[in-house]
Amino acid sequence: VEVGHEEHAVPCKRISSEADVRKFLGSATCGDYVSFVKCLCGKLAGAKVTEVEAEGGLSEPLAKVREALAAVSAIVDEVPPREHNMRYGNPAFRDWHDLLCQRAEGLVSAVLPESQRGASRELAYYFSDSFGNRTRIDYGTGHE
Repeated sequence: VEVGHEEHAVPCKRISSEADVRKFLGSATCGDYVSFVKCLCGKLAGAKVTEVEAEGGLSEPLAKVREALAAVSAIVDEVPPREHNMRYGNPAFRDWHDLLCQRAEGLVSAVLPESQRGASRELAYYFSDSFGNRTRIDYGTGHE
């Protein structure tokens, strides 16, 4: 596949049962994903942000990621917590997540090189989803 000519689509849920989970865990895709994550972890092991900054700063791609995360953090200032009596989570999270979803494609696009911006819409789904579930007010940490 030539770079920049891939087909991208907004993801849809395909794992709905234990059988689907087992099938995924045995797939080449799962193996590729685990290998990718292990490789990333190996590259980051022992690295400290303060050391990277002291050695001349972040690379341009990492600086763009940092800017995107700063923009996500700034949304918190736009959506203050609400008074509530729920045991877990704050209902304002839903408003925050809605704003994140509205801005996600632009944030992702700003991080990607020009040749890969066609993937922004697809990647925005994963980016938004990585911050938790809007319906369940599930932040994804297990500490709700």
